[in-house]
Amino acid sequence: MNKLTLTALCLTMGLLSACGPQLTALNEEGTSNSSSSVPSTTAEKALASLESDLRKGTVAPTESSVNQKTVSTTAEKIALNSAQINTIIESARMALETANLGQSNDLSAIIPALIKGASLGANAIQLGDSSLIAKLLSVIGNSALTSIVNLSPDQVATSDLKGLAQSIFANLATAGVGSSNATSVSQTIIQSLLGHIASTDIDSSGFSSVIQSIAQGAIAGLNNNSGTNVGSTIFQSILKGLGSGSLNGIASIVNSLGNSNNASDLLKTFINAFTAGSQSGLNQVSSSKSLVSTLLNSILTGLNSSAGTPPSSGSSWLTSIVGAVVPTLISTLIKVLII
Repeated sequence: MNKLTLTALCLTMGLLSACGPQLTALNEEGTSNSSSSVPSTTAEKALASLESDLRKGTVAPTESSVNQKTVSTTAEKIALNSAQINTIIESARMALETANLGQSNDLSAIIPALIKGASLGANAIQLGDSSLIAKLLSVIGNSALTSIVNLSPDQVATSDLKGLAQSIFANLATAGVGSSNATSVSQTIIQSLLGHIASTDIDSSGFSSVIQSIAQGAIAGLNNNSGTNVGSTIFQSILKGLGSGSLNGIASIVNSLGNSNNASDLLKTFINAFTAGSQSGLNQVSSSKSLVSTLLNSILTGLNSSAGTPPSSGSSWLTSIVGAVVPTLISTLIKVLII
């Protein structure tokens, strides 16, 4: 029985006072529901998805939820309170409205604005701890990736994937990430973003293209971020961190596909895709072939450095494969790609 029907019944019977408690409860429920209408546009849906993911991101996922592909790869609690989440969401909403995208269905324009606004909100809540900031930005990036996959009218556009990664890394300073922690934060974000690919509805046959687009966008974004561009003194350090984080993210994808799916070949394919995307991104930010080679070598060095440590999410068989495959592959890539 809905609120209107119950009210009419009470008035008819002259028992309004007796129905008071029920009316109060219904009114409270109605007030709560009316405060947020059902999202209809792409912008509204992406914003609602971000809010949902931020609230889920405050709780460590269970094994079953990971298997059901419902939780981002950022496993640790972020421990945001409702006020902090509201600050981030309102900041993202304001960014969309300012760009006249509040009612838009243009996904390629919505995602960068959403990420920039959310990054401003992340800075506003002043988490302080760089590891928490990294986890928060990872949830924001993962949520944007999910929105791109779920809200794309047709096939997912690689340009949108590149734009997502570019926006996340271009707004590190906006989110309050300084030069002293840019490397560790970047490493965490790329690991989480790549690992989250397997948690979306993207067909596994398209994983390589997604990885390549994200790598390319990450390089472009770092070059556009204040203090981390190609001419900065810490750029090589950040790229090494990207390489290290990418291997853990890629290993997470391979682990999700299982040992029976040619894990060794998949690992090689995905690393090659990340390397190709990185090289393409570096070629866009620098016209110097020798500099591109030096920077690409930093990424490959970072990849190789993580091969000796067990993947953060994986089984013993995966650890063995990573140790056997990666050093040889990286050695070959360096010989082929580095001048």
